[in-house]
Amino acid sequence: MIRSRDDGTVPSGLELTLRRSEASAEDGPWIARRPLTATARGAWTAAVALDGLPLGSYVLEVHAAGVLATSSWIEVTEIRK
Repeated sequence: MIRSRDDGTVPSGLELTLRRSEASAEDGPWIARRPLTATARGAWTAAVALDGLPLGSYVLEVHAAGVLATSSWIEVTEIRK
């Protein structure tokens, strides 16, 4: 969910980016960039394919009008049983 803290409006110009953790947050390079559309309540969903990514650390970020709104770190690793 994404809304303005000031007035509760849903921002426009939303974008989801995926980059390696070592890559620049401002300049990338980005592995994926996807425009997002939020509902009137600010809910959004997105799909980013992670299969085939090399092992390592990555950052998913949501930007609103070019400003970082939130981010999550993910780790691509092997699972052994």
